[in-house]
Amino acid sequence: MQNLLSNVTSLLFITKVGDVVEKEHVIGVIGAQKLNTDIITPVSGKIVQLNAHAGTLPEINVSPYNDGWLAVIQLTKPSEMEELIGPYYYTYLQAVFIPPTAPPMRS
Repeated sequence: MQNLLSNVTSLLFITKVGDVVEKEHVIGVIGAQKLNTDIITPVSGKIVQLNAHAGTLPEINVSPYNDGWLAVIQLTKPSEMEELIGPYYYTYLQAVFIPPTAPPMRS
């Protein structure tokens, strides 16, 4: 998402630690220069931790396995993990479906 939005300006969590969420629940909003987009949970569970630094330092979002994580969720439905795709396949999908350069705005 960081690559798509490029200039992330803010991150607002609308859930808090201790909230229980269902799969595909909106837990926050990422703000960019010209677009706001929802942060949607890929799994159901209890919010254990939120990364407050992700909103104040948006440049760290490019490393989701290090400092750029958004939330820690304690699973309530572990079987949902089987529906997720891995990071290499996700990268492949980005390369296939996202053009390397944006088309002209007026075409």
